[in-house]
Amino acid sequence: MGIFLPEFHIFWLIVVGLSGLALGSFAGALAWRLPRNIKITGRRRSACTDCEQTLRAADLIPVFSWLYNRGKCRHCGKAVSSDYIVIEVFTLALAVSFFLIFGYQPYTPALILSAPVITAMFFIDWRHMIIPDVLNLALGGLGILALILVSFDATGYMVQGIWQQALAGAAIFFVLAYLLTWGMSALLKKQAMGGGDIKFFAAAGLWLGPMVLPLFMMLSGGLGVIFGLISRKITGREYFPFGPALIVAFIICLLMKKTVFLTLL
Repeated sequence: MGIFLPEFHIFWLIVVGLSGLALGSFAGALAWRLPRNIKITGRRRSACTDCEQTLRAADLIPVFSWLYNRGKCRHCGKAVSSDYIVIEVFTLALAVSFFLIFGYQPYTPALILSAPVITAMFFIDWRHMIIPDVLNLALGGLGILALILVSFDATGYMVQGIWQQALAGAAIFFVLAYLLTWGMSALLKKQAMGGGDIKFFAAAGLWLGPMVLPLFMMLSGGLGVIFGLISRKITGREYFPFGPALIVAFIICLLMKKTVFLTLL
């Protein structure tokens, strides 16, 4: 279609950028509400966590509202966590990166929609040491959406191969994570990985496929050491979440185009 020609690239970049900001705001809501068992859907509106004043549209413009109000609530003057602007910028950067790297591929929308899910996963696990099941389900569901979208742009043989590789990746990643957790927990006499981490392996495997498993494991191990040292330095906690390392390894694999879609297309 003509609208997807190179001369419209700036237009689509702006669209993705604005969408990334909106998705970043959604990621911030996920990161705040899910660990506290607050429903994302429903009539509950965003409010200041200190004065509980309902926030207006002017308070909810991603990035700009936080900067304009100098990181404070416009109503009570209390400081608003910098997590919000970091989450919004991280989601924006992720969405734009996916668009610039993958371009007008049929599965690019699913990748962009995964940006707030991935971001919320990272920050929730970093702060609360959990990866909510709903986020793992969302990431897996978006992987299935990507598989469906790519099915419209490939031959029957390729489609069959992509689905087989994706499902095999999910199964192999999950089984390996389960066995590693069982073995390491028995060896260390403590829980090695949480259930959310194991489920994340399955969702990541659906996107990446089994051939990327060695790279994913090497990246996860190296990043786990780095994040563990940072976590202990900042928080002083003996235990640290392994999820952020897994999530960044997953992001790197995606940005390197190590996906099941490009493996077989």
